[in-house]
Formats: sequence, structure tokens, C-alpha cells
Amino acid sequence: MARGAGGRWLWHLPLLAAVAFLRPASAAGLFFPDIDQLFLSVLGHRSVVTHSVLLPLLALAAAPPVLARLPRWVGPGARAAAERSAAWFMAWFLLGLAIHLMADAVPLGCRGYALAKLPALPPVSRPSSLACGASLLWYAANAVVALALCEWLLRREGEAVTAARYLASGVVLAVYVLVNERRPILLPVLALAWGAAALVARYAVLALARRGSGGG
Repeated sequence: MARGAGGRWLWHLPLLAAVAFLRPASAAGLFFPDIDQLFLSVLGHRSVVTHSVLLPLLALAAAPPVLARLPRWVGPGARAAAERSAAWFMAWFLLGLAIHLMADAVPLGCRGYALAKLPALPPVSRPSSLACGASLLWYAANAVVALALCEWLLRREGEAVTAARYLASGVVLAVYVLVNERRPILLPVLALAWGAAALVARYAVLALARRGSGGG
């Protein structure tokens, strides 16, 4: 038993090294969705609550009023720095979340734990599953939205920095799938899916930015 546990930890070393390319906030976002395993009787594994942008969106909505309640002795400069730090953390968190959701969007049997779960109300009911197609669409759509939100929060980055971020995050995605699924055959599919999601998110944010500047 001890040897098996040690082997599992060794398998995760490449993943930890890959995440080092990004930020601690991305590591938090990468592993956050599986917090649903602490509440299996209510959420089920791969819950739509944690395997989505729902909670990050709630955090983004709550951040402005929370920051507005900072003590009066906090100067405008410190307040602006706190806002930038919160936006920066959430952007990289969303990038990690997008990686996790994109990995889940690749069908690996389409049954049981692979399906997205709706919350339950124990002991009245148990978590129920979405259909296979609906589950994969849920993961993929939320991955794209997470990437778009990340792009929006980091929209002032230079093109070279953005390209490097996507390259590094693609490496993390590949290692994450290899560590958890050990199926290299999935990598070409994931590369195409990640590239398509990145392009959709990038152009959506650029279009919104152009519309905003034009309206201004």
C-alpha cells in the first residue's frame, strides 16, 4: 500500500513541474474543481457547481463591494493595487480552471464519474448526471468562458506574453492528461481543442475591446 501511494505521488511530480511554468493561482484553479469530492453526497464528482465558472463569477461580482469596504485610511494607490492583485489572481485562477475543464471535455467512457453532476438534497435525493453530450458541452463551454474571462482580465498584456502563456498552459494541459489518464493518444485532440478555445476566447475579448473603445 505504501509503495502504491508513493508511486502515485511520483506520477504527480511532472504535473507540479509543469504548473511551475504558470503561477500558484493557476495551480489553485487547476485542482479546485475536484473539491467536490469532499461533498460527494451533495455535489457528486464533476459537479456543475465546481466544474464551471459559476463560483469564479460570484467571486468577481463580490470583489468590488468588498474592496469598497476597505478602511478609509487605505489610500487610493493601495486600493488600486488591491484591485489589480485581485484581478491578476482571478485571471490566473481561471486559466488553471480552463485547463482542468478542457481535460474533462475529452470523453473517456462517458459514464459514471465522466458525467457532469447536478446537486442533490440528501437524504431526499442523490446527485444526478447530465447526458454524455450535455456533460462534454458543459465542460467545453465553461472552459472557453474561463479563458475569455482570463483574457479580459489580462487584456493589457503584450502579444508575446499572451502567446507564452498559452504555450505554457498547453504544456500543463498535456502533462495533466498524461498524469491522470496516461493516454498519449488524447494529446492531438486536446491540442486542437485548446488551440480552438484559445482563439475563440482571444477574438471574443478583442471584439469586446474594440466595441468598447468605439463606443467611448
